[in-house]
Amino acid sequence: LPVINHGGSQPPSHTAVMPSAMVGANGQPISARSAARAAEEEKRKKRNRLIIIGIVATVAALAIIIAILFAVLNGGGEKVEVPNVVGMTQAEAQADLESRGFKLGTITMEVSTTVAQGQVISSDPSYKAKVSPGTTVNLVVSSGPEPPKKVKVPDLRGRTLSQARQDLEALKLVPQLGEERFDADIPVGSVCAQDVAAGTELEEGQKVTYHPSKGKETVGIPNVIGQTEAAAKEALEAAGFKCVVGGSEYSDDTAGTVINQRPLGGNTAAKGTEVTITVSKGPEPPAKVTVPNVIGMTEAAAKKAIEDAGLVCVVGQSEHNSRPSGEVINQSPSGGTSVDKGSTVTIGTSSGPASTSTNPPATNQGTSNP
Repeated sequence: LPVINHGGSQPPSHTAVMPSAMVGANGQPISARSAARAAEEEKRKKRNRLIIIGIVATVAALAIIIAILFAVLNGGGEKVEVPNVVGMTQAEAQADLESRGFKLGTITMEVSTTVAQGQVISSDPSYKAKVSPGTTVNLVVSSGPEPPKKVKVPDLRGRTLSQARQDLEALKLVPQLGEERFDADIPVGSVCAQDVAAGTELEEGQKVTYHPSKGKETVGIPNVIGQTEAAAKEALEAAGFKCVVGGSEYSDDTAGTVINQRPLGGNTAAKGTEVTITVSKGPEPPAKVTVPNVIGMTEAAAKKAIEDAGLVCVVGQSEHNSRPSGEVINQSPSGGTSVDKGSTVTIGTSSGPASTSTNPPATNQGTSNP
């Protein structure tokens, strides 16, 4: 123990106190170094306990704060479930939500191929979510499927069948092969017609029917010989042919009637083929010829000249004339006259000069000369 000096003014002297020797559990003394280590280990354990206590206290405090915040944000009190409005119309969903005390929030339109246009696809908060009364519920409503794209129908006339199909499929249109049709201009096997006109706007996926050509239509040619020109033309055009008047000719048939046609009736030809008809001008009128002048010719020479001209020679009565016997002294019609071919020309010939004797020949009175 330290010694305390109660007298004098001199400062007290300190006497070092030596630590007493520590005794272990077995009663044996413990060295100073071992004691120091033990003390340090005790301090470390205290520190760890304090750290653990601090962590636990912090977590507990955070849990309390979170619980308080949750209660504040959610208004506390009783919770309600969000009703199922999926599949309802927007108006029905709004009425249902408001009848339960909810507020209708934003409406978002969304394309859908499975939910009909105008019906609710989803809600936020979703069905059965527990929320405070008066919570705002947002809806996603279907705007229906995305409208199909429109394209213009191509002109398929003259295209082969495979080309037409490819043209339509490239535009996402559905090709449909129709029945064959006659066409005078489009080759057999190519497209001659389409049910939807080129340039028409259609939605993708719509059908376009096209028709292959089977060439020119062949039909029977009507026989129009003997018909009037007007009736023949009407009959040919009604059958699908073009009537062409190729000219007219003289014939024994009535003027204005058809006397010939090419091609002949009874044959077949493509519609639109030209049929040429020939029309009668009636009987041919006689040709005009000039009567030859045969005055002064012998009868034989005159007759030949008249017949060579296409006329008929008739010899009339002979007359006495100063001209030699047998010479033509008159004709009718006269030479130079224009007459129909085959007309008659009458000629008169001389029978020579008349006799000049005035004494009659002596006659026998029945008496005999002596």
